[in-house]
Amino acid sequence: MTQANRITVLRILFIPLFIYFLLSTALPYGSLIAAGLFIALSLTDALDGFVARKYGQETELGKLLDPLADKLLVYGAFLGFIQTGKLWSWVVLIFLVRDFAVMGLRVWAAKKGTIIGAEKLAKWKTALQMAAIVLLILDWPLQYMLFLISLVLAVMSGLDYFRQTGLSEA
Repeated sequence: MTQANRITVLRILFIPLFIYFLLSTALPYGSLIAAGLFIALSLTDALDGFVARKYGQETELGKLLDPLADKLLVYGAFLGFIQTGKLWSWVVLIFLVRDFAVMGLRVWAAKKGTIIGAEKLAKWKTALQMAAIVLLILDWPLQYMLFLISLVLAVMSGLDYFRQTGLSEA
């Protein structure tokens, strides 16, 4: 297993610990630890990608595990927020439907020989989503505004993916 894939697997293994601290409201500094873990796990996403590219360690396993680790981390946070009443389930459902639709489009396009990369709008959505998650964990101002903006960007970028594949004209 490559070093980049080890970093990704380590990120996946730490997600339950993040969720534990996220849900442990009785622990002193639990939310600070959860926020720190979330930030660290989010940054390892960039680290494993950097290591893979710099050292020629890009693998099919890494291409599968990296986005899986991202989704497990984000949806772990979302489920924690639903559990604690910080987010409504319908909001998370919109993100989930968008992500599955985009994943399905990518698989469909790949079967036709087309690779659909991440759009700038989708990257902004992810960055704002991550920032909103940290703000929600810490219960800081602007948390819901950032979340709403990331939700709008999620819908807009999802529609962009459909336009890329030509399915919006079908």
